[in-house]
Amino acid sequence: MNNKLTYQIIIFTLLVVCNACKKELTKGELIDYINNSENGLSQIKNEGQYRMQLRYQPKQLLYKNITQDNEGLEFFVFTISDNGQEILTRFVGSKELFGEMSDQLNFYMTDKIFLKVNNKEIKVFSCFHQATYGMADKTSFIISFRKSDIVNVPDMQIVIKEFGLGIGDQKFTLEYNKIKEIATINILEDEETKKL
Repeated sequence: MNNKLTYQIIIFTLLVVCNACKKELTKGELIDYINNSENGLSQIKNEGQYRMQLRYQPKQLLYKNITQDNEGLEFFVFTISDNGQEILTRFVGSKELFGEMSDQLNFYMTDKIFLKVNNKEIKVFSCFHQATYGMADKTSFIISFRKSDIVNVPDMQIVIKEFGLGIGDQKFTLEYNKIKEIATINILEDEETKKL
């Protein structure tokens, strides 16, 4: 059995089987568990030159001041890259197209992101584009939905509507039951987690 499979089995056991005991993981272990799409907390899609990921962002991995003011929200991170670069780099040659896409990413993405529950589309509560000015390998957004909009659903579907890249609407499905389980995990304190 290889080390990666052994590691996944250990994490899975900690999260699912040991439900009655208090769960503790390091920040790195929790990030690895969430990023593994087999665990139902993230989904990766490839569409032409674009690579997209939607993943759950638990409160344990957010800055404390964000979680104190937003107890009734669930957070997610949506990333998209264009051949390993931010999507704005494609538009650098045209001031007009660059400006239009920049405006879309910074001001109008809230019109493009929805939670689909029982055939009803619920608009995203908030969407924040993380501007990195060409220094990152992907474009990132922190998005949130009200917990009250997600009740009694085993799975949740988040839809990112077409926003100017010609890739159409993108649908991501995450397991909401697993999201609820993550809330019970404590992060073991180390120097990195003390900064959060």
